Amino acid sequence: MPLLGDHCIDMRKEEYISQWDIEPLHENHCDPQLVEDGDIVFVKTDYFEDGKFPHKILPRIKSKFYLVTGVSDFAIIDSPEYIKVADDPKILHWYAANCAIDHKKITPLPIGFQEKEREGGDPKTLDKLKKTALPFDEKEDKIFLPFHGDTRGERKVLFDALKQLPFVDVCDDRLPFEEYMNTINKYKYAFCFEGGGPDVHRNYECILLNTVPVINEKSVFSEKLSPTKKLFTQYDVLALYYDLDNLNELEKKMKTFRGGKQNKNILDRDWLISEVFKTSTAFEGSYI
Repeated sequence: MPLLGDHCIDMRKEEYISQWDIEPLHENHCDPQLVEDGDIVFVKTDYFEDGKFPHKILPRIKSKFYLVTGVSDFAIIDSPEYIKVADDPKILHWYAANCAIDHKKITPLPIGFQEKEREGGDPKTLDKLKKTALPFDEKEDKIFLPFHGDTRGERKVLFDALKQLPFVDVCDDRLPFEEYMNTINKYKYAFCFEGGGPDVHRNYECILLNTVPVINEKSVFSEKLSPTKKLFTQYDVLALYYDLDNLNELEKKMKTFRGGKQNKNILDRDWLISEVFKTSTAFEGSYI
């Protein structure tokens, strides 16, 4: 996403290396006074959380521009702070990953895979795994519940409730990436819990392997429609949705689910750029 920007408000190279041992994909930082009408400004969502963008940078931009946010666990939530930014007349439109807000000027974006330096985002690894993906009808008709850890209280509540279901197979340990992906590949369905934001990499790992993401209808990030359900509806992605208070319905949904052709275009960065941003820009590596 930073590569889309004519200007980038992001961490410095040395910060990326010291914190995550990866390098940023750009060195295109932002001087607010140089933003021109129609430019694209990328902002790492962290700079909303600390107030830097809305309070210090946005007031210094005098031109009308397109805003892109992402590369962060933080969500764009339904709060007065974010609404105020969306309503700013200088922002022509806002394209946001991990978006949990419904606004006429905001288009949700998928977060996709991990950074390409990591195994979970390495294009060669993903290409290899994609070739091994079983057809949906050849997979085991159960839901895989991967290891989720206990980093979020909501995750533990979900994990403890769902692992009791007779049509669920549970993994209690963290697996190496390829072993984890090969396990997902065996199943028609896999649970995908929310993380620091509503969207998670597991959604796209499932889509890559023809496994259907199974997603909670209720989100901790929105009292309205699940942000991920809204996102997947927008991009015609097949998913199964459940209500923790009515888990009997989940098995019924599995029995009536007919599968179908999954829209894997959502995994393709060039397709996303051409369809959403209505431009054509090819980058190294094809995955988002």
